[in-house]
Amino acid sequence: MYFSVLETISFIIVENQKNSKMKKSGLLAATGILFLGMSSCIKDYDCNCVTTDPDGGTTANSTVVKGTKKTSETACDLLDNTAGSGDFEFKTECSI
Repeated sequence: MYFSVLETISFIIVENQKNSKMKKSGLLAATGILFLGMSSCIKDYDCNCVTTDPDGGTTANSTVVKGTKKTSETACDLLDNTAGSGDFEFKTECSI
């Protein structure tokens, strides 16, 4: 009986070590996948602008903005503009 208790304890210790290594490997793999999934992708985004003139006519144009989605949206929003005043106002609104 004494021998079987020692065998059981050593088995439990060995299994815990295996599980610990597997848990560490799993945690490392999950961290890597999470990091890759959340990393920013730099790519080209189309910034579409529409300019409305005082008569209600519109003109559309497009500009390519390179960066992450957030930085590209910010850069595109900076192209928003209002020129003139009163009845002679030209308004440009841009979005990704």
